[in-house]
Amino acid sequence: MASFQVINLSLVLNRHVSFQVATARLFDLGFTLLAEGDWSLVLKYPHVDRLVRITPYDAAFRYFAEVCQKHPHPNLPTIVEIFDLSRNGYVVAMPQYQSGVEHTRVRFIDELKEAISHDTSNGSETVNLAHILILNDLSTCV
Repeated sequence: MASFQVINLSLVLNRHVSFQVATARLFDLGFTLLAEGDWSLVLKYPHVDRLVRITPYDAAFRYFAEVCQKHPHPNLPTIVEIFDLSRNGYVVAMPQYQSGVEHTRVRFIDELKEAISHDTSNGSETVNLAHILILNDLSTCV
C-alpha cells in the first residue's frame, strides 16, 4: 500500500493569489471537483480523505469555519486550516466525512433545537454545541 503525504497548501496559496489562480493551482496538484455551489467549489485532495472549500467571497461560511476552529465539537466540522486569498477569497481545508444515516441527523437537529430553546446545563454535547452557537450568534450569518 502506497503512502501519501498531505499537500502543504501554504506553499501555493496566499493573500496574493486570486480565486481563479488558486483554483487552477489546486487542479494542477491533482485535486478533483466534488461539488459546486453558488459561492464555492469543494475539491477533494488526491489520495487522502480531505477536502478544500474554495470561494472568492462568502463571509458567512468564513465566520462559521472560524467558530468551528475556535470551538471544536464532535457535531461541528473539523477545520484543519484556513488560507486567505486576495480580495476576500479563502480556502478551508477539512476532513472528508462519510454520509450518515438520515434519522440520526434528524434526531440530532431536534435535540439541538430543544437545547437552544431551553437554557439547560446538564453538560451534554448537544447543550455544549447549543452554547457555542448561541455565544457566536450564527443566526446573523443566515
